[in-house]
Amino acid sequence: MAHRHGKRAEGPPARSGLFSAGRMFGFLWLAGMGLALLAIVVLLPAYASLSEARYELAGREAGVRRAEALVQANSKLMAALPDDETLTKRLAMSYGQLWPADEIVVTDPGQGRPVPPDVVRMPAVEDAPPRPPSWLLSAASKLHRVQARRALMLLATAALVTGFLLFSPPQRSSRMADRPRGPGASRE
Repeated sequence: MAHRHGKRAEGPPARSGLFSAGRMFGFLWLAGMGLALLAIVVLLPAYASLSEARYELAGREAGVRRAEALVQANSKLMAALPDDETLTKRLAMSYGQLWPADEIVVTDPGQGRPVPPDVVRMPAVEDAPPRPPSWLLSAASKLHRVQARRALMLLATAALVTGFLLFSPPQRSSRMADRPRGPGASRE
């Protein structure tokens, strides 16, 4: 078929690289925002509850470690008690408020009875871990409301659909691409 003047050549219109880059940027921006909102709505409440569960578990594990350390310290105390006379006196003074009759105990009249030195020394155990960030828990609690969740899902869907509709490249259907054009084209 001969070329006709004044008619546009067949095929997709020539686009500049800048136009394609702008279209790609717009699509990625809207689709990225939509996917980010969708991920926040779906994943944030689950992540917040996971963080809270980890915090509670770590707190309970710290309590177990403290109890195990106390058991070990008391076991050492019970093992040393029959052999150590000083330890026995201190234990009687500490728990029973029993003072030896043959010893002189100097006390401050303003403070009452003197407190003996510690009998059982607890080994140092780390404290419970820090709580999850408050912003995470507050954001997750806001997403438990049905209206907020529904609004964010609608906004994410709107951003995704807008990105696909506005910035997707134009597609020609296969029927339109295969059909011959021009006045002398035959129809099948």
